[in-house]
This record gives sequence, structure tokens and C-alpha cells, in this order.
Amino acid sequence: MEQIYQDRDTSLKKNIESCFIDVCIDVTDLTPMITDDEPGNIDAVFSEFRSDFYRLFIMSSDNKKIDKELVGRVDSWLNTRFGALTPRIIKDGIKLFMEYKSELFKQDIIKY
Repeated sequence: MEQIYQDRDTSLKKNIESCFIDVCIDVTDLTPMITDDEPGNIDAVFSEFRSDFYRLFIMSSDNKKIDKELVGRVDSWLNTRFGALTPRIIKDGIKLFMEYKSELFKQDIIKY
């Protein structure tokens, strides 16, 4: 039975790490679109960023070590229905991800 729990924990950790990489790629794609007016479908990239960030959040936010105030702010942002997409909304999301990412490293949930 203990092996089953270890396998599940290992699988969850791998999924968290994989999703974390996806969100980092999304941020890398989004940033030049809002800072340098680089061409691209910003709506689609933002949607992917938000979806990937949500998956990462769902998989990792129940960890008791994570700052609950930060969890509340991320949860609120992820569940907000935005009207027209603005650079401010995107920057706020990236900033929250960066804070959340730091917390994941600090709490040893992500290790690389």
C-alpha cells in the first residue's frame, strides 16, 4: 500500500513539474507580446497561459506549506471573468505566477 502512495506522489510531482514548464513557456511567449508589441495571437497565448496556470494551481495549491494569502489571490485572479484583455491583466497574471513560482521553489515543491 505504501508503494501505491509513493507512486502517486511521484506521478503528481512529475505532473506539477511538467505543467510548471508549460506555464514558464507561456510566460516567455506572452512577455514580448506585451512589452515589445511582438506579433502573435495574444488572446490565444493568454488563454493557454491561464489554463496552464490553473492546472498547476489545482495540482499544487492544496499543499499545506504554501502561503494561504497567496493561494487566495491566485485563486481569485484565476476565477475572475475578464472583459477586454489588457496588458495590465496579463502583467498581473504573470506577476502572480512569478510569486507563486517563488513559493513553489521556497517550499521545495519544484526543485529545478
